[in-house]
Amino acid sequence: MVDDFDPHINYLKTKPSSDLPGYSIRDLSLDNYGEFQTPMKTFDMGGLSKETLFVYKNIQELKVIEKPLFIWNSQTWSALSRYIESGYNRSEEFLNISKFKPTIYKQIPNSIIASSVVFNRDPFRERITVYNNRKKVHPALDKDNFEMFLQNLYGYSRGFALVPDIKYGKISKNTPHIPKATPIISFEDYKDTIDYFTQIFSERNNKAIFVPIQTTFGKKRLNKLVEHYKKNNYSNIWVNFNGAGMTDSTLGGFRMIVRALDNAFGKNNYCLYSSHIKKEVSNEFGNEISPSFDMLYQYFGGNIIGCNRVGGKRPPDEEAIQKQMKKLGITDKAEYESMNLASKRRIFSPSTYYCHTPKTHPGLPKYSKDKRLVFSQEDLTNNLNKNIAIDNLLKYGEVESVKNYFANNNSKVKPYIGKKKMIVENKDIGDKIFTKDQPSLFSFDLE
Repeated sequence: MVDDFDPHINYLKTKPSSDLPGYSIRDLSLDNYGEFQTPMKTFDMGGLSKETLFVYKNIQELKVIEKPLFIWNSQTWSALSRYIESGYNRSEEFLNISKFKPTIYKQIPNSIIASSVVFNRDPFRERITVYNNRKKVHPALDKDNFEMFLQNLYGYSRGFALVPDIKYGKISKNTPHIPKATPIISFEDYKDTIDYFTQIFSERNNKAIFVPIQTTFGKKRLNKLVEHYKKNNYSNIWVNFNGAGMTDSTLGGFRMIVRALDNAFGKNNYCLYSSHIKKEVSNEFGNEISPSFDMLYQYFGGNIIGCNRVGGKRPPDEEAIQKQMKKLGITDKAEYESMNLASKRRIFSPSTYYCHTPKTHPGLPKYSKDKRLVFSQEDLTNNLNKNIAIDNLLKYGEVESVKNYFANNNSKVKPYIGKKKMIVENKDIGDKIFTKDQPSLFSFDLE
């Protein structure tokens, strides 16, 4: 592999919470960017537009703007194949696939730009998709030509470069063209492919490269991968949650990752970036509120809290829609569409830790002078850019508020999070964060 791999992040100081084992504040420094402090919440590039640019520019501190990209549908797969096989390195084609927005984010000072790419299949094996009883064969991507995509992904990133990941698991046995559950990719092929991606990124590198890991790895393979990362000095790790919900399995997998990294690198000698996280604990259709999920990871040991998984599910067909309408007791299709849109536009509230629809949100940002809403409730429902921008702004501000409380209250955070309405009303969620008998993320033993 690459000799003398430089992670470009230096670990300066760590101060753990005095009452919540999973929470700590860390002072780090990034080459060419200076010092920064975690936990830190990233901003989703999907919220960037000319209309929302001022939201990002008003934040003076160092910030991470991330583009989460899940490559799963036939259209994106085909576009990527055409791009790398064309023999031409056209920036407009790459930007159309990657969804980077360089003309806008270049106007934002003091910012890190990153992309978290995840493939739902091994890109170097033939892939078959079936939709509406129509089968389409996608040839395996050429590994040599694929370098063009990787080089552009690295080139458009700034400060951080997240190595693309491949979903690790099995193809469902219910997939029409697959007779039985089969592995998406073998563990050795996975490790070798990640090495190849990382090697391309590492040549003449001046950025902090993050290598991927997933909560679905069993302990034996997880330890083997972490040992491999340790051997190569890959101490910047990004955790791909694969859009999983708040289950004991997901949290257990995250705890295993933390323990394995502690054993390999030593406590606080690595940087943990979590992404492709599910936004809410359960995305209940039609509800005005839903418990937040991604914002809880700052209390479980996450240093950088990344973005939500986007895509991965086909829209429901008419039969499924009618079944859902019957369940809800509604007959008007327009009412269903309105409820569906509202469910997708819920926004995090720092005061409650619920995600609320724009019309029921208790604390949307306002201008300080005349107290007008920065964006109207209607805008936040109908304009996805504005919705994402405000949701991210509130999350970023809340992470900073927790750090301020920590600094001013003898390194405690439990009284702060414990009074949030969502935590009070959902004891099972609260127990996962700070049950008295829960061992530290940094000392427990699964064996």
